[in-house]
Amino acid sequence: MTDAAVRELTPDILDEWLHFFDRVAFAENPDWAGCYCYFHHAEHAARDWDARPAAENRAASCSLIAAGRLKGHHAFAGQRPVGWVHAAPRLLISNLQLDASLAVDDADQVGS
Repeated sequence: MTDAAVRELTPDILDEWLHFFDRVAFAENPDWAGCYCYFHHAEHAARDWDARPAAENRAASCSLIAAGRLKGHHAFAGQRPVGWVHAAPRLLISNLQLDASLAVDDADQVGS
């Protein structure tokens, strides 16, 4: 049996998180590979999402992780990254503040 673990995303495991997105997460669906869980943080009014290159989303997510503003949980089987969930207080996910239909208590935790 392989040791399974779930770790909170912190700058300490950024390299593992990037490896997961760069090589594992969308190996069978490369059309989604460029998101890096940045979609709900990007300023869509400034530029269409489809015009954003993957490298830009990757760098932006790295900056958010370093600042503690992109949060979630990363799953491992042994040392191998196998899963990810983006989960954070709503106030840290900027685009959720723009849609009144999504308004709920600001302390609520959300995930995707």
